[in-house]
Amino acid sequence: MASTEPETSCLNLLAGKSDEEKFVGLLLASKQLGIRKQSSSQTSSLTLQQVFHAVGPKFIHRLLGPPTSSGSLETPAQTLQLGVTMACTLSTAPDVAAELTRHEFVEDLVSVVCRISSSLQKQDTSGRQACLVVLTEALTGLLLMCQA
Repeated sequence: MASTEPETSCLNLLAGKSDEEKFVGLLLASKQLGIRKQSSSQTSSLTLQQVFHAVGPKFIHRLLGPPTSSGSLETPAQTLQLGVTMACTLSTAPDVAAELTRHEFVEDLVSVVCRISSSLQKQDTSGRQACLVVLTEALTGLLLMCQA
């Protein structure tokens, strides 16, 4: 990826010290760097590697973990959705998928699948649909990581 000013700004935000900076960096990455679920096959592996190394595994681990009482950026469901989407999208690059596997993201996604599966019956129709979207992404991410 050629380093243009917007890309450099985005990567700097992703590498920021606060969760808020990283969150904004992820939003910008989806716009400026073309990182989206729908176009991840068109996003270069190098770009996905740069994003992963900038944001770091600890932040994505926190997004995938159970909700904490320390104020989050979004609701727990939205935070989880972001974590699963990032793990799944980053897993489309084989090198990043292998790194995610080494950083125990397989266990994180299995935990997400278990938590969502156990909460499905408690949801209304729209809640179930949202859970199924996250569940599908988590399973896709697991498959991609296992193939790496």
